[in-house]
Amino acid sequence: MLEAYFDDSGTHNGSRVVVWGGLVGHAQSFAHLDAEWQRLLACPDPQLKPLKAFHLYSCVHRTGEFEGYTQGASDLVRSRFRTAIIESGVAAVACGVDIREWDHQVTGHLRELVGGAERCAFGLCVKLSVEMAGSENEQLNAHFDRAREGYVLNVIEGARLLYPDANHLFGTSFCPVNAYTGLQAADTVAYESYAFLRDMLSSEKSDPGPHLRHLIASAESTTIMLMGRDEIANLVEKMQSAVGEYRQ
Repeated sequence: MLEAYFDDSGTHNGSRVVVWGGLVGHAQSFAHLDAEWQRLLACPDPQLKPLKAFHLYSCVHRTGEFEGYTQGASDLVRSRFRTAIIESGVAAVACGVDIREWDHQVTGHLRELVGGAERCAFGLCVKLSVEMAGSENEQLNAHFDRAREGYVLNVIEGARLLYPDANHLFGTSFCPVNAYTGLQAADTVAYESYAFLRDMLSSEKSDPGPHLRHLIASAESTTIMLMGRDEIANLVEKMQSAVGEYRQ
């Protein structure tokens, strides 16, 4: 059985892009990650206080438990937790959707069928993860933030009605982020990907920056995809064609 942990980023009002991201791997890989993560929480650095949990947004912006960090300390701790992900051997996956383009192109009946940009990002992220499990003929046991339970269950139940043959491949559980290091690591992947895709859409910068570049170059497997203008247009064309054939 493969384990997976997922989290979201960019779901706040006014966001340009929404991302779902996470990690997929065997239980022993996550056990390795948990042990190292707990060690880093207890001592992120000899000069720094222990942490209750690692949240990348707070680390980057030096808020909450990270208040008082210098920029150097923030970058150092960020790097150490990211290295824990890389050395555990789990695979990272993230899918983002350009909200502005989605809202512009996916309207009317199609919008009623497929929902908003977040639903697309979530569906693509889970689909890629299930495909990883399918390639190894294993079930995927997926863990989510308890705060998103209602949303996740609603989307998954709809998918199970459409793909009943895949039901046996996918199990779910909902956990508090602060108590599960796998979810904190998923938050790291989601936010790193969100920050890159946000900047890429706003300034057309294609360089992921040193932090995400390190993850992409060093992790066992990293997949980051964006549904932008062209990708959404292609999807809309396919959906319109499928709806037209169904009505005939």
